[in-house]
Amino acid sequence: MGWWTDQVVPRVADKALNTKEIPPLRDRVCQGLSGDVVEVGFGSGLNIAHYPPAVRSVSAVEPSNVAWRIAQPRVQTNRAQVVRAGLDGQRLALPTATFDAALSTFTMCTIPDLDAALKEILRVLKPGGVLHFVEHGRSPDASVARWQDRLQPIQGRVAGGCHLNRPIAEHLSGSGLELEDLETGRTILSGGVAARAGYRRDFANFLERWRTRCTSCGIDYTRVMTDMPLDAALRGYLLKRAGTGARRGADR
Repeated sequence: MGWWTDQVVPRVADKALNTKEIPPLRDRVCQGLSGDVVEVGFGSGLNIAHYPPAVRSVSAVEPSNVAWRIAQPRVQTNRAQVVRAGLDGQRLALPTATFDAALSTFTMCTIPDLDAALKEILRVLKPGGVLHFVEHGRSPDASVARWQDRLQPIQGRVAGGCHLNRPIAEHLSGSGLELEDLETGRTILSGGVAARAGYRRDFANFLERWRTRCTSCGIDYTRVMTDMPLDAALRGYLLKRAGTGARRGADR
């Protein structure tokens, strides 16, 4: 992983995926988990506070060493045993038919080969085991989907390979897993880019929030924008927006 994905994305994700909209989703998706659980895309351990008492152990699959370090205070105070059990959800170094349940939150959007990861989850689940997940993906609204496609080149670079426009339900349907329950809705996450008519205003607000979160993590936003793997024109635009946002903050 490059410096941006390795050092910046895990720190910002720890903040952006813990805003007020997210914990209720984590609480719901963790309901009913029990026994031995494999969590693919463990991140910084934000699901730990939502594990039910019936969870005995969690095998955490997480590629980022930074995210794993951030997770340690949460891991150490958790009742269930949590161990790091792998780095790659596409190739799980875990025995077949071992786990009572699998958990994935805001991870299917980023795994390069999601179909391979779902097949691995199916392999390691016991017969009758269940996958609990919460995710964002391609909108059924054609106008929103078009904006997702337009924003995807930026999203993928800024968010460590995240796909705004990935059709998650289609991947699940072709995985061999039996889809028992799927709830969909339109939720604007506070760290996201709203893909609709107010795109330009929302994108400017997104950049301002990103700058604020970088600052809260002790990250130099200007260095981030300079080192980010973007073409020169887009990098110049982001730096210009960053400067504008900084001046607005000083004026206030």
